[in-house]
Amino acid sequence: MNKTLTVTLSSLFVALISGCNSTPEQANSSSPSVILESHKHLNGDVTEVAQLMCFKRRLVPYQEEPRTVPAGKQQIFVRAVDHMYMIDSLRKRQEWGGKNMGGSYVMLEADLKTDQHVVIRRQDENDMIIMWLEDLQTGLPASDVKGVKRMNQFDIANDKYGSVCAKSSI
Repeated sequence: MNKTLTVTLSSLFVALISGCNSTPEQANSSSPSVILESHKHLNGDVTEVAQLMCFKRRLVPYQEEPRTVPAGKQQIFVRAVDHMYMIDSLRKRQEWGGKNMGGSYVMLEADLKTDQHVVIRRQDENDMIIMWLEDLQTGLPASDVKGVKRMNQFDIANDKYGSVCAKSSI
């Protein structure tokens, strides 16, 4: 009985360890893939982020670690988020309608190459945010470049944004 219990527990332990080592957010290793990174920049008391908005056709939170996505023609929803952490930022908070977050989102078209390493970039110009994917090896855009108006009361967890993820190819 003890020997059976030990074998059963050992098998369970191996299964748990194997499960912890698997990465469900990674693309199948046998298929051509691309590494996609988010970008974060501290600008005074505002953290400016450019990140993947949808993954596996659902709204996803910010992730520091790069994601592996399929190579090929893709429609990728990305978002730019500005988050204030400091209480003394009253002027910026007033500009954002009393909220501590602003930003926007856009769908980018890209033809990603196998083994390419890209990062989501953004550039702020007045009330516009320009976003694109940049190839880290060449420094050139790896997608179209799109500008979108900043939303002052942008809520990244809002369910209404989840519906746009169904249009994403990744």
